[in-house]
Amino acid sequence: QAMYKVIEDSPNDTVLVCLPALAGEVEEDVLFIRDYPTIVIEGCPDACSTRVVKQFNGQIYSRYFVNDFIKDINLSNSLIELTPEEDTIAKYIAEKVALDVDKIRNSKKE
Repeated sequence: QAMYKVIEDSPNDTVLVCLPALAGEVEEDVLFIRDYPTIVIEGCPDACSTRVVKQFNGQIYSRYFVNDFIKDINLSNSLIELTPEEDTIAKYIAEKVALDVDKIRNSKKE
């Protein structure tokens, strides 16, 4: 949900890459993460997304662990379906990711 919020705010600067497609070696996704900075949002404590991005030599700009955000704002550990109150976590992550998107965008202008 967090990335959908970021994409809504920056539709021309962001793309959501499907992890199963990437792991399945879909050429478009593999080339995309090699050519553009990637912001990884880890829902898996074993860093599955990071491992897949690294496997294909992706450019990891930054990464965030959902569990860390849950701890930061004292929410229960419900990752599959957010209650209305827990939608706060998606907004919180989206704010952090949006700052990275701004940094990437500004660095390309220089």
